[in-house]
Amino acid sequence: MGSEKTFTMYKYKDVIFEDIERKSEPEYCDWSGICQKCVDLHKIDSIKIADGGSGHCMVLDCKNEADYYIDFDDGDLTEISVTGDYGIE
Repeated sequence: MGSEKTFTMYKYKDVIFEDIERKSEPEYCDWSGICQKCVDLHKIDSIKIADGGSGHCMVLDCKNEADYYIDFDDGDLTEISVTGDYGIE
């Protein structure tokens, strides 16, 4: 059993993302990977979704591969602290 730690995660509406990529230039937006299952489950608006996702779906507790990228506008995300054992080193 691992020890509990505090992690910074990101909340979009009622969905918690383990990780996001912060925009590297002012004209870009923050983004993360998301799978089709999570898009459907959380009713993510298609305007937020871009094809070509790769890597893992970053929705908390999802272990699927990402099918898409989800783009976040300024003000979409709330940074939160989550305490637990998520197997993240």
